[in-house]
Amino acid sequence: MLLHLLSSFGSICFSKVRAKYIDQNIHSPNLQVIIEAESGSGKSIFRTIHKVLFQDIIESDRIKHSQENNKNIIQTAGINISEAKFFDILRQNRGVHLYIIETEIVKVQEAFSKKGGLKFSHLRNAFDNEEIYQNNKKTNTTKGSFPVFLNCTFTGTTKAIDSLITPKEVEGGTARRFSFTTIPEVEDILPKIEYPKNIELTGIKETIKKWINTYSYNTTDDGDIPCNEFYINLKYINKALKEWMDKQYTQYQKDQIAERKKLRMSIAYLAFHNAIVLHMLAGNPDYKQKKVRNTIKELTIYIANYCIERYIAKFSQNITPEYLNKEIKEGEQNKKDIMIKKEIPNKVVEKWYNLRGKKNSEGKTIGYGTIAKELGITKDKARNALVRYEKRQNIGIQH
Repeated sequence: MLLHLLSSFGSICFSKVRAKYIDQNIHSPNLQVIIEAESGSGKSIFRTIHKVLFQDIIESDRIKHSQENNKNIIQTAGINISEAKFFDILRQNRGVHLYIIETEIVKVQEAFSKKGGLKFSHLRNAFDNEEIYQNNKKTNTTKGSFPVFLNCTFTGTTKAIDSLITPKEVEGGTARRFSFTTIPEVEDILPKIEYPKNIELTGIKETIKKWINTYSYNTTDDGDIPCNEFYINLKYINKALKEWMDKQYTQYQKDQIAERKKLRMSIAYLAFHNAIVLHMLAGNPDYKQKKVRNTIKELTIYIANYCIERYIAKFSQNITPEYLNKEIKEGEQNKKDIMIKKEIPNKVVEKWYNLRGKKNSEGKTIGYGTIAKELGITKDKARNALVRYEKRQNIGIQH
């Protein structure tokens, strides 16, 4: 939820905020998020909070989409937007971000596979605000070169995400531009989400409107006008991220995970974009507000650590025994053996077969998901192992 909200707030509320990074280039709050979850685990929560917070903007944009007015600025759209319409919005928005949320990543794949729709290249361009070019013989179409300002949140099952972010897209650099995260497995008691409402929600919406009018765009009698770029000083974040990258290289020397060395700069770059939004949400604190800045710095480093470890867990091709030893607690040697050898010893299967359906020390029912997490394997692999064990033992159990 943190990564999702930073992407949407960065796009809608702080689009024109700029900050100088370690590379001395000026950066925007460009953030793209993919959330992985099982079917039925509550992916709709992310669209719900988006609607709760930004309903006024969504409704306004719905009207603008139906109008042929080149003075409109549009901040929200669907993944099935055509490439031609996308160019129109880039021209009209004049550097104000467009934001897309799609809770079924299969629809993203369908949109990308259609002729005349969005492409992976648009997402890659958006991460660095690179320009794209269109020039054809059709009349009444936008022609020219425009920088891409596009943030997004996509959610989907592991299988659907793997179908979208293929090895080709990993190799081509699409994956490293995303923040990958997961929804925890649903436990016995479903989590209760408390959405803001009444006076609290009214206050939040008023703040959002103020931010939009200050850092994104204003509506005048002559149409929508982009705000001027607003520059903030994030030297304190740059220093922290430089130290973080050095530590990642030191860690690489120990665990020899190639992705840690290759991607530490990309992940730091991504974390910096998150820091832009965090800094603004905290009220653009100056150097005198050390406590607030320290909190922003700590959260930025937390995001950097989370994103690089999640990327390694999902895409690394050379996780070593040394790395596993670092992650495995004392007494979990079987977990190490399973992850390296990709097989589960009979004694381990027997143990979890007998524990399934019982309560753990926290009073939660032990299911396939819990077993998979403990063994470092997929839920399907855990289920298959127990089913095979059952057949070998020729005893009955409800599945």
